Amino acid sequence: RIAASGWQTVTLSWEPVFPSTHYALVFTRLSDGASYGSTNIGNVTSYTILGLSGNQQYRFEVMAVNECAPGARASVTSDVIRGTALTTRPY
Repeated sequence: RIAASGWQTVTLSWEPVFPSTHYALVFTRLSDGASYGSTNIGNVTSYTILGLSGNQQYRFEVMAVNECAPGARASVTSDVIRGTALTTRPY
């Protein structure tokens, strides 16, 4: 779920999944399909993404990962992100 959003930022949160060792994240800008993410954002239950492009909508997908393989993606689509459009990659 989207726990908070701000100027070009979104904080995601989720319930822990057992027996995960860490989580992966993929997020996609819906206007052009540009995707970003990380295969390991740590063994956390919330994560803040900075530097998103403003006036855009995103789909965020979090996956629990264990030593074997990633699990199913939990997906949520954002409202329009506040801020100005960026020409650089988010971080």
